[in-house]
Amino acid sequence: MNPVQPDIPALVKQFEEEGYLLLRNVLPQEQVDRLNRAIDEMIAEEPESLAYNIYHAVERHPEIADLIDQPTILPLMVNLLGYNIQLHISHLTIRRPNPDDVKTSTSSFIHWHQDGPHPPFPKINGLTATYYIKACYILSDMSEPDRGNTKIIPGSHNIPDFNPATTDVSTKLEGEVQICGQPGDVFIFRKRFGMPARRTGRISKEGSCSWATVRSGCGRSITTRRRNGC
Repeated sequence: MNPVQPDIPALVKQFEEEGYLLLRNVLPQEQVDRLNRAIDEMIAEEPESLAYNIYHAVERHPEIADLIDQPTILPLMVNLLGYNIQLHISHLTIRRPNPDDVKTSTSSFIHWHQDGPHPPFPKINGLTATYYIKACYILSDMSEPDRGNTKIIPGSHNIPDFNPATTDVSTKLEGEVQICGQPGDVFIFRKRFGMPARRTGRISKEGSCSWATVRSGCGRSITTRRRNGC
């Protein structure tokens, strides 16, 4: 049976207004299982750590590379960014439970922030155009808050020169929401968008593909993240 095709014009409008989308049941369970096994294989090759940041993940396993042209997400990205796009980051991230907020060598347990380059993209009247977008594939049960979910502030991309009142992720901000989803759901967001690292006592897993407009000058790759209790 063919999957139900999303209403792309409606999703584009929602994305422009809120800065994010949550799509349900994009990946079948068997693909979620294969991705989790692939991640386990890669992590087994790494030294034991609280946090891992493994780049060029698309080169490490074909299951991750298959996310590049995922048939539901790629057409949506084309409509959000245009046809002149490329994959932008290949990044596997693992976070194990860290209740004591132990500092890691990669500073992996971070607070509220906006993804983006340094120096940042140019602004017009305090707003930044959409240069790149990330699609996060949920690979564990994050159907309820505080399971390693991503926090966001919807619409913050439309607030000129937006900065949160505090960067402390433990302090609840006005308008913040936690993205709740089941394995196989996909969360899409602008990279210049208020968001913190996840902090939880249970395992959470995500895999992400970052898409960029070619004019941004970013390299070709794809991001996959696994969260073990950020």
